[in-house]
Amino acid sequence: MKAFLSLVVFSSVITFSCCVVKAKQCTLQTNCSLIKNTTCLRGVCLCGDNHPPNNGECSAQLQGPNHICSKNEDCVDNADCIPMKEVNKVPKEISHLSLTPDLSICRCQEGYTEIGATCGGEKLLSTVPVMLIAVVIFKIFN
Repeated sequence: MKAFLSLVVFSSVITFSCCVVKAKQCTLQTNCSLIKNTTCLRGVCLCGDNHPPNNGECSAQLQGPNHICSKNEDCVDNADCIPMKEVNKVPKEISHLSLTPDLSICRCQEGYTEIGATCGGEKLLSTVPVMLIAVVIFKIFN
């Protein structure tokens, strides 16, 4: 029985390790240029959904925040394709892209925040005003 359990554990490790997809390491965008629809982020070539390509291909149809794009339609909902030279605050993870000012990247629209590979959670309704309203209502009814 012990040998069987060891075999099961060993085979599951092999199965798991065979399916792990490793991303190509990069320091510049040119390192990722041979893999279509990838951007050099956090030191690796990633697809628009922030996952590494599988067998050299990306399954993501749209590009998430900080990924290279050529038009707004390339970007996820609530994001626009902005030329690098117009980006005010360049995140550290893509600062190397500023070396190529003719590139454009997807950026979340005003009022939206980056959540993984999407832009969501309108930030216009802050938690502070909501808490103040809750306290006032609590005081009125108690």
